[in-house]
Amino acid sequence: MTDEMIDMLFSLNTQLKNAKNSREFLRKGLHIDQEKADLKNRTDWFDKADKKYGECMLQHAIGVYGVFDMNNYWNWYEKKYNKERYKDGVVFT
Repeated sequence: MTDEMIDMLFSLNTQLKNAKNSREFLRKGLHIDQEKADLKNRTDWFDKADKKYGECMLQHAIGVYGVFDMNNYWNWYEKKYNKERYKDGVVFT
């Protein structure tokens, strides 16, 4: 993803913009890898990526909510962090 495209996305999603390593996350296409991992229920990918890109993953999952539900990611998130999944604009803590 180009910097111009990333900047456009950041203008729409300030939470993602403020997430640590978000530009690198998008530039490397890890948002697409996250979606693929979700489709295949690759929780090992979530565990590995979470160390550096956890906030990016969370904000990406919130950003695509309703379009791409990421049920496997949210199941992993709930189990790992003992928090409820994103619902109607809120991440329950």
